[in-house]
Amino acid sequence: MHEVRRFAFVVGNADYEHVDALKNPGNDCEDLYKTFKELGFCTLKCLDCSRQKLLDTLGVAKELARAAETIVFFYCGHGLQVDGENYVVPVDARFVLRQDLDNLVPFQFIIDTLSVDTATNFFFFDACRSDPFDRSREQVAMARESRGILVEDWNWRDNVAATRKGLASVEAPNDALIGFSAAPGETASDGVGRNSPYTEAMLLHLPTRGLEVQHLMARVGNTTRLLSRVAGNTRTQMPWVSHNLGTHYYFHPTDLRPVIELTVLGFVLGLSLAWTFFDADGCYVGREGAGLIFGFLLAGGLLRWGDATPAGAALVAVATMASWYLGGYLLEQQANVGHLGPSCRSDSPEFDVKIGFFAALAGLIALGGSLASAAIASRSFQSGSSWFGTIIAASLVLTGIYFMALFLMDLGLPTMLVQFFSVGLWFAALGAAVGFVLHRYVPDRTDQLRRLN
Repeated sequence: MHEVRRFAFVVGNADYEHVDALKNPGNDCEDLYKTFKELGFCTLKCLDCSRQKLLDTLGVAKELARAAETIVFFYCGHGLQVDGENYVVPVDARFVLRQDLDNLVPFQFIIDTLSVDTATNFFFFDACRSDPFDRSREQVAMARESRGILVEDWNWRDNVAATRKGLASVEAPNDALIGFSAAPGETASDGVGRNSPYTEAMLLHLPTRGLEVQHLMARVGNTTRLLSRVAGNTRTQMPWVSHNLGTHYYFHPTDLRPVIELTVLGFVLGLSLAWTFFDADGCYVGREGAGLIFGFLLAGGLLRWGDATPAGAALVAVATMASWYLGGYLLEQQANVGHLGPSCRSDSPEFDVKIGFFAALAGLIALGGSLASAAIASRSFQSGSSWFGTIIAASLVLTGIYFMALFLMDLGLPTMLVQFFSVGLWFAALGAAVGFVLHRYVPDRTDQLRRLN
């Protein structure tokens, strides 16, 4: 059997047999199942679980998760607190007397069943709703009679289950995080939309690339509070977290795909630019075609990796072309040369150094203008440190490409070949610079939600 590295078990109880049904847990379960699957988890779900069905599925989940590095359990439905212990309420549960506790499933039993010492364990309970069971005197009398308890043996305090508001706090074991949709002793809303506020917040932030789990839970808390206010609740819902994690964890780890993709795309676009605008003096950064092509590169990167809108990406492309043309033109005037680019040269070595310096500077002005327009138009770049480090590194690379082109021409290589190669590398370097900024970018979708509301 294929070994599971990341495992998620999602339970949604909505269609209760003996109490009013809940509106959203079924949707919550389906949407969470899909999200965890898209994040690369082996995912198991259980909809409207009876007690026996839940226990049976827990056994299957335990077997699947035994070799996993990450284990997630997410429960949506009714939950109760009795004598400081929390319980999941199966859909077939009756709960009037203390003896009825056997109809419920303790949270701690689920945690103990699924936890693996060598894994990072997550347990989320969107279950802090109010007690749904009727324990009126009539219901208690019927329950007592059905169990054959004599009146003389009856004591209300000892026999009737007394629940407390919300759920009790739980201390997370080693290498584990436990999240409740509301603070201990407080209740949570089922929500007015498709999902509960807590699950909607989780669905919003779980797919965020490069978001560490403790930062993720902070954003989930902020979003849940916002959604509970939007829903018109008189009390703000405050999620609660207990964790004892020994390492940083990412549900959607970042990788170098933005850097790799934009580097390759930059090289290909650079070759097409060299082919389109080749001349004996070499291509230069101020040419409109270069700005247009790099604008296309940047806009594509923002759409794929930077959460930009199509309108914002189009604006970035136009602003990029303008900054490239203007920056290149002004520096050409300052350098007193006709062209600035990675493969142009003069008859003087000293003047070649000047051309190389201004060519790299023109590329950096274009890069800075592109990133600035991206930040303004699409709100995709927030980190000044990423900009600064990237621009410094790009300056060295662009200068190196220029002098490498001079060296290759001194070796007698054909000008066209050097032109194609150097322009391709030039745009590959700029694409890598933008890709690195996108690689470091972690969007905050709570801000997007605030703007919508």
